[in-house]
Amino acid sequence: MPKALQSLLPPVAAALAALAGSASASATDAMEFPGYGTRALGRGGAWVASADDPSAIGVNPAGLVFQPSAALVGSHLVFTNICYERTGQFATYPTTGGDEQYRNVCNENTPTPLPNVAVNFRLGDRFALGVGVAPPMVYGSLEFARTVRARPDAPSSRTVQATPVRYQLLNQDGLLLNPAVSFAAKLSSTISVGASFIWGLGTINVSNAAMGLPTCTITGSPSNPVYGPDCRDDHAADLLAELQVHDYFIPGFIVGAKAAVLPSLDLGLAVRAQQAFDGRGDVTIRAGYWSDRGTVGSAPVTRSADIGEDLASFRLERPLEVNVGTRFHWLRGAGPVGPEPDTLNDDVFDVELGVSYSRNSAHRAIEVRFDNQRRIPIQGAAGEVPPIADVPLELSDSVGVRLGGHYVILPGQILVRAGGWFEPEVQAPEYLNVALFGTQRLGLSAGVQGRFGDFNVDLGFMHVFVAEADNGGKGKARTITGKVPDFNNPDPYTPPYRSPYPINGGKLTGGADIVSLSVGYEF
Repeated sequence: MPKALQSLLPPVAAALAALAGSASASATDAMEFPGYGTRALGRGGAWVASADDPSAIGVNPAGLVFQPSAALVGSHLVFTNICYERTGQFATYPTTGGDEQYRNVCNENTPTPLPNVAVNFRLGDRFALGVGVAPPMVYGSLEFARTVRARPDAPSSRTVQATPVRYQLLNQDGLLLNPAVSFAAKLSSTISVGASFIWGLGTINVSNAAMGLPTCTITGSPSNPVYGPDCRDDHAADLLAELQVHDYFIPGFIVGAKAAVLPSLDLGLAVRAQQAFDGRGDVTIRAGYWSDRGTVGSAPVTRSADIGEDLASFRLERPLEVNVGTRFHWLRGAGPVGPEPDTLNDDVFDVELGVSYSRNSAHRAIEVRFDNQRRIPIQGAAGEVPPIADVPLELSDSVGVRLGGHYVILPGQILVRAGGWFEPEVQAPEYLNVALFGTQRLGLSAGVQGRFGDFNVDLGFMHVFVAEADNGGKGKARTITGKVPDFNNPDPYTPPYRSPYPINGGKLTGGADIVSLSVGYEF
């Protein structure tokens, strides 16, 4: 089942942007890749003007009325690789044998399936009705080991260390689906419009670490702080927080249009909007989860069930998306062989150029809130759960480019596809987080389609290259703490309920591979 993304911060778990799973087909944002359906994937996401199988429900529903009645079952399989090296002043922590350097860590690369089911019913010559369900095209679940082997040059008394990425993310998974009903109509023999109505729903599970009651000597000015040598991670004081939230109604829509302005030139337009994931759920906090030697042991537990269900609220906005595409196709003969366009029979080749816009600035922060009508203590620790634990994301709007096409090898039987896409940087390096790819991304893909009677079989592959994010050890993200702030004498260096120093200084590298298979049946 599809697994989505996101990141939590402790005593409340500041879920980090990955949850964007709450929707999107061919997004420009850092949490998803373009390629809703096997055909779109094999063309690098350049498919809004093509939209020639039932998965058009999730890209451009106007394409349904130029297709035969058909059913489609398929799935992507996503392999995501993310590695993080903590650098800078806070990349070491004290031990009895001396300061120890954190080592580079990578996620455990477990593939994530993203299944897709869609059916298109033609209603006479001018109308079509579609139904389908699929997850958003997210990069999948992420999991990091909670402890890792210490560096070879570590003190001889130590063999393991708590993972250096724990304050950003330890695990994110869940189930996010977007059931949709679509309707399309021909306005003329060459122009169509369509709309998909989405009822999103999902659950999200995220976990990471937070600091308990950290101490840190800070001098200088608030705008240019100087951190003392005692500003170091303390494994034994860290807490593990696990958040489980759900939202069973995330309404949205896609509206689209498609037009053949010339016999060999098609235009496509699609606009997508969806409500925020606005979920509630429970939190579990384990104080003293890591020992002073970095190992995992038994820990006191604070559960929502002990103090009230649905204690936590979690809100993540969904960016507005606009996709436009221009498709040129070289016709094999004078026109369509059958009553409707058919790329396998009608085309020699095609090329589509697409541009997408994503309003990522809606992702400026994730709201993570807890019941502020009462104090929520943490068992086994002196702190308490903060009422507000929002996570700043600081993403920017972006415009991406897609280019793809196909070439028919055997008319009516086999064609091949290829394509690519590019997305710009949407997040400044000082806010880097392993829960999302915020730097420049480039995707290259290929695919093949075979027709066997009334069946179509499509295969696709995409590799996503991600530019390195490196803030030179000077991050700006702070983890959550259980420390209760003194609002009468506020700390000029440390925001309320936050760690006194940043925890995301370092370098992030990664990429992804997606393989896809779908089988369609025309009836």
